Amino acid sequence: MMAVDLVLIVVISVICQAVTEQIKKAVKFPSGWYGRLNFKVILSIVISLAMCVSYQIDLLGLLGLDGNPIVGQIITGIVVAGGSTTIHELIKKINEARQQ
Repeated sequence: MMAVDLVLIVVISVICQAVTEQIKKAVKFPSGWYGRLNFKVILSIVISLAMCVSYQIDLLGLLGLDGNPIVGQIITGIVVAGGSTTIHELIKKINEARQQ
């Protein structure tokens, strides 16, 4: 079951990345004094958080960590915002840790 759940997280990550890319193509992000804020990263985080909280996707819960599910969903959203490459690297590290 966990493998299916991890695939779901990868799929959500790819969807969030695709949505973010389409919005970035459509919106001209501000420059100037806003220069300290990376609106593209903020956009990615907001989309990922919305997906993970809405669909109750909790990577920490999948790993067997008991705690407040909303915290797990928020952390999962932030990780998903890193894109599919970040998720693949995380899954690789989890698998390596399990083999040891």
